[in-house]
Amino acid sequence: MPFRIGYIVDLEENSKELLETLEGKNINILIGAGASMPYLKALNLKNTKYSFEDLFEESLYEEYDEQIYHYLCACFIENSIKRGTYKEISINDSCSSIRDNYISLINLLYSILVRNSIQQPKRANIFTTNYDMFFEYAFDNIVRKNANIYFNDGSYGFVNKTVSTSRFHTKVINVGVDSRFEYEMPMFNLLKLHGSLNWRIDENENITIFNQLNDLIDFSDNQKKELLDLEKFATGNDLKQIMNNINDNVKEEYSKFSDLLNKLTIVKPTKNKFSETVLEEHYYQMLRLLSQELERKQSVLITFGFSFNDEHIRSIIKRSLANPNLLVYIFCFDITDVQMFEEMFREYKNIILVARKDNGQGDFTFFNTMLGGL
Repeated sequence: MPFRIGYIVDLEENSKELLETLEGKNINILIGAGASMPYLKALNLKNTKYSFEDLFEESLYEEYDEQIYHYLCACFIENSIKRGTYKEISINDSCSSIRDNYISLINLLYSILVRNSIQQPKRANIFTTNYDMFFEYAFDNIVRKNANIYFNDGSYGFVNKTVSTSRFHTKVINVGVDSRFEYEMPMFNLLKLHGSLNWRIDENENITIFNQLNDLIDFSDNQKKELLDLEKFATGNDLKQIMNNINDNVKEEYSKFSDLLNKLTIVKPTKNKFSETVLEEHYYQMLRLLSQELERKQSVLITFGFSFNDEHIRSIIKRSLANPNLLVYIFCFDITDVQMFEEMFREYKNIILVARKDNGQGDFTFFNTMLGGL
């Protein structure tokens, strides 16, 4: 077999091996939707061969009633957006374990960075396709207790913040009180590839950051019932019939939710991902940064909760695997993931698939354990 598959036999031993690999390296983490589940749900349709993305894409055609599109926007907001705001994450006890896992991840990475010598990099790049604000919550929680960490979301400004990819080429030096010494502060770059719930595009076509997303609308009891019935409506293997079935069963009005979704600066759940040129340009600039980081010497990429369904990201990672100095660890949730990634990356030698030998779930706790949280 032309690549390595790491089945975890001795958790402590394999964790130690991974930590030794990361020391002194250019560390890159890629986090996908699996990290925030089940608090935020993936819109998987179990009763059909089609995905939610297929339905959403199909609803844009003029032959369908606009009500279908409005309804699917509401489903997307309810399942994948509404509970991902900073405010909801802060107060919702049902995501406490996920909040703790995000905080643990940053603390574990910090402990790796501070062990590096002064000649070695003290920076970790966190790429994520999630637009929820778990990382922002974790950063705020940690920095209140440890002022020796620098978190960089690519923004500049004070009250009015603007996001720019140029801000990720930054190093922060602490020179001490009287400038007799200096040392590089551990830094975390947060690169949100699919946008963020606290982003907006201003009148000058800049991506700006708002402190809070306040305009999400609550659903009525009838609407909540219809949103929960999506899988019951979406049955069968004929896409047009599924769309008509949704149209026949949905009675509530959802146009205000599609208006809200269109205000958000996030990648929409369609194959043609972009409705704004500004977001598309920013997305491809972020991908260039990902490519550049993976082409550096002594680079490591660790992925968790990421399905590789984004064809642009998948293509960049595959191209980057030509770099003999790059090592990629893919954390698999279960044996199905292992088989899928075996097929996807079968020709590459510098891939390590990490899975639990006991066929248990490779969840966030397992991921953190492998990074030293024993």
